[in-house]
Amino acid sequence: MWACCSNSGRRRGYLRANPAADIKIRRPPEGEVSILTPDELSNLLSKCAPEIVPYVTICAFAGLRPSEAASLLWSDIHIATRQIEVRARHSKTRRYRLVPIQPNLGEWLVRFRNEDGAIYYSRRKFREAYKAAGMTEWKMDVLRHSYGTYRLPILKSADALALEMGNSPDMIFRHYRRPVNEVTATAYFDLRPEVPPCAVSNAASSDAKDESFQEKLIQRSQRNAPGTLNSDRCQAA
Repeated sequence: MWACCSNSGRRRGYLRANPAADIKIRRPPEGEVSILTPDELSNLLSKCAPEIVPYVTICAFAGLRPSEAASLLWSDIHIATRQIEVRARHSKTRRYRLVPIQPNLGEWLVRFRNEDGAIYYSRRKFREAYKAAGMTEWKMDVLRHSYGTYRLPILKSADALALEMGNSPDMIFRHYRRPVNEVTATAYFDLRPEVPPCAVSNAASSDAKDESFQEKLIQRSQRNAPGTLNSDRCQAA
């Protein structure tokens, strides 16, 4: 931010030189993202309350960003054509895209589908699920990162994966080019709803906190849209 302001001042004649020009910014190493193994994801899904399974599986097997998945309606899920519509107003990049529904994801969605309304998400129920699965903390975007990492060996095309995930081929290379073989990748996308879901809680299906958090996810994606200050600070994962 200081460097940008200094450059602007130099161009307008307020400064003779940019005093921040020689400042070196230490950036974190690129490409170091966390992912789940197929067994870890299977364990997590077995601990999820049925009502949050569609949200979790869409993130894991379609690679949507959390804010994008939280913005989905069931009318955006097209089982017949095996596509998910990510509308421009809900996308971080503000670009419309169609994401393929993998065969295993189709099975999850058919089994846990609602007739209409929004794809349900509860922060409380999700936290209970990953804690029950033995995870002490939840790494940001780990489901999306898992999708990208396991999908690349199958597609064998950074360009094709970038279209599915709504980012750039450069981002794909930086984050998802890892030593994962096609056998392991296939095992990830072969996880199907064989384990009976855990019992539904007697609590109400949603509460004010959960609804508020879902709205915050959507608002965060809007704040990070191109042309905003946050978009310059955030990179698409």
